[in-house]
Amino acid sequence: MDIDRELVCKYNGYDNVQDYYCDMSAAGRGDEKGIERLQGAAVPLLAVHAIDDPIAIFEVVLADEIEKTENVMLLATKHGGHIGWPQGTKPSENRWSFMMDIAMEFAAVAMEEK
Repeated sequence: MDIDRELVCKYNGYDNVQDYYCDMSAAGRGDEKGIERLQGAAVPLLAVHAIDDPIAIFEVVLADEIEKTENVMLLATKHGGHIGWPQGTKPSENRWSFMMDIAMEFAAVAMEEK
């Protein structure tokens, strides 16, 4: 079962997964309209992406376009995963610590800069 197609799109009123993915992406389809949307981020936005992500290839983050924005920052890690960044010899003990720590630190700094 394709969860996005069969459940997410139908539940949220999207005609197809492409429309859903484009709507959920900060840069839309990556076209001119999408890039304008990305550049229009009004609040600090942190994108965290593993270069070796096995699901979403690194090119989807549009790193060159992110560099041109005022409020979007990209943290690209060499290794990671699609959903998380396992740490230590027992990753299940630290499940989301990397993402949570980074997000909280970014938010704290963004609030100080306000």
